Amino acid sequence: QVIIAGTYAAVAEGLTLGIAAGIDVEAAHRAVAGGAAGSWGLTHRGPNMLRNDYPLGFRLRLHRKDLGIALETAATLGVPLPLAAYVAQLETGLVQRGYGDDDVSAIARVVREQAGLDD
Repeated sequence: QVIIAGTYAAVAEGLTLGIAAGIDVEAAHRAVAGGAAGSWGLTHRGPNMLRNDYPLGFRLRLHRKDLGIALETAATLGVPLPLAAYVAQLETGLVQRGYGDDDVSAIARVVREQAGLDD
């Protein structure tokens, strides 16, 4: 879950930057997905992020719960996970706003809002 948190947040940021820059993000998505930055999350959830539509794959609220367990374990072991902790904060906000049953890729919703791209 820690890896998913970082991956989806990075995909959301990269795609949001492309949208804000006005590039052909669908073409960029295809190009990037086939290169070193390619991942299952980019290939399968990137299109949802581009559409700002998050049909259920894995519930955000369940990911937030699991990520919380991972963060508690890390704290017990003295292992800092700053990226995962930040994503957990963003996910908590989304759950509190009623998006807990959206797919975990809905993290992109916050990234888009922070960029002034909420639609």
